[in-house]
Amino acid sequence: METGTHVQQITTQRRRKLSTTIYLGNSEDLAFLRQGSCTTQDPDELFVGGAAQQKAKKLCRGCQVIAVCGNYALRNREEFGIWGGKTERERRAELKRRDNTARRRMLAAAADLQEQAS
Repeated sequence: METGTHVQQITTQRRRKLSTTIYLGNSEDLAFLRQGSCTTQDPDELFVGGAAQQKAKKLCRGCQVIAVCGNYALRNREEFGIWGGKTERERRAELKRRDNTARRRMLAAAADLQEQAS
């Protein structure tokens, strides 16, 4: 199977998950989507690539659940689509920043414990 075909299949599955949740409301975890600005949009508009992502991100502006949506996507490592007004690349960068911050805090706490033990 070609990589592009595989990505298209996964993207289609995510679109179905998103549209099913929005229109049928069948998932507790994604219940916030019923309140999102995207409920009035075609889910295909949120699963685009290249320059079209900037247009898709504008759909999220002013959305009342943008933070919840973004946190959901980060927590669940959503790979495709615009979630919380962020692209896949922006979410990966955010996760990397969070991981680095957590690592620094852990090292600082370990140094404090070592200092206290001395």
